[in-house]
Amino acid sequence: MSQAYIGYDLQNALKEELLNRGIKKNVATVITQVRVDENDPAFEHPTKPIGQFMTKEEADAAVASSGIQVMEDAGRGYRRVVASPKPAEIIEIDTKIS
Repeated sequence: MSQAYIGYDLQNALKEELLNRGIKKNVATVITQVRVDENDPAFEHPTKPIGQFMTKEEADAAVASSGIQVMEDAGRGYRRVVASPKPAEIIEIDTKIS
């Protein structure tokens, strides 16, 4: 599930709760992009699990066929891992909302 989808779902739930309480206010999700340092050490050691869970056999096959990196995730199976570098800059920081 993407961060944008989570924001959209949260936005809808909040809007519904406000309406249930008789509060008529707009709710918005703001999606931003960030710039990262291409030399961030996080790229060398990916740690952020994403995607579906795999068995050990499925994970081994995925690594062999596509070269992705995987790790065991809290005893629930294996998942692909990607880098999670520190944000260096919010690209849309100067956007004006009126």
